[in-house]
Amino acid sequence: MNADSPLRRLLPLALAAGLLYVASLAVTRLPCWALFALLVPVAWLLWAYWAGNALFARRLWLTGVTRPPSALRRWLVRGWLLQALATVPALVFAAVLLALAAPLGPEHWFLLALDALLLSLAVGPVQRWLGREVQADKVGTVARRWPLLLLNLALLGVTLLVLDFAVLGGPDTRGQAWHFVAEAAFRNASAAACPVAGWGLGALAAVDALAWHASLLVIPSLPEPVLRLTAWGLILLQAGVFAWLFTSLLLGALALVEQRRAATAGAVPGVNATVSTAFIYTILVLALPYL
Repeated sequence: MNADSPLRRLLPLALAAGLLYVASLAVTRLPCWALFALLVPVAWLLWAYWAGNALFARRLWLTGVTRPPSALRRWLVRGWLLQALATVPALVFAAVLLALAAPLGPEHWFLLALDALLLSLAVGPVQRWLGREVQADKVGTVARRWPLLLLNLALLGVTLLVLDFAVLGGPDTRGQAWHFVAEAAFRNASAAACPVAGWGLGALAAVDALAWHASLLVIPSLPEPVLRLTAWGLILLQAGVFAWLFTSLLLGALALVEQRRAATAGAVPGVNATVSTAFIYTILVLALPYL
């Protein structure tokens, strides 16, 4: 099978989406000490994408402003500190992603599976289009950094909003007080083995319930179309955050596949390795309190 075929690209995307699905099922069942281990593989995919982008920008800057024999270039080109620092936000946003994914229903997961399929089909055309303008060894990184991210972010964010508000909808809460809506949503979603996870799930459920409540009471009464559009944009924010994190997860899986291929071909280690030692060492340091 061709290494660049859509089916070969779909496999890592399906594995990434499957990992998120399994982790979202387990997030309410595991104690606090086990949640850290649950976050690591999800954070690894986010880290692979974000650290790869940051290191790509770092190397472009170094190449543009330093001389080839420069000691500064040799010291900074691997970006060990940059990769280590990217581990912490990857863990934080992995927790946010799991909290957002935990309450998703079958319709949402079908949409996410379809999104992974469409993304696998879009990679080839986007890379071929960029290949006419971008150096061959940088096409994959540039495609993931801008066009694929923006295309998938727009598609997934809008479809999630349509699914949540136009297809699935929610209960009619127009006769209820705002605080009652938030408290009921928090109470129904906060059952988890780990109190911290329960609080996070409950808080996100309360925000979602209040957004739905606002769409029933506030937005229809706004006098100007611009104000209504702005209000819907704010409501889209949660769906946009999830779409950004899920897209980063998928693109991280693609980045790992490309990095493994580059490492096999003899590329410079660092973020080009399938598992970076910077990520592993940082995870071990962060995991010391749990050992």
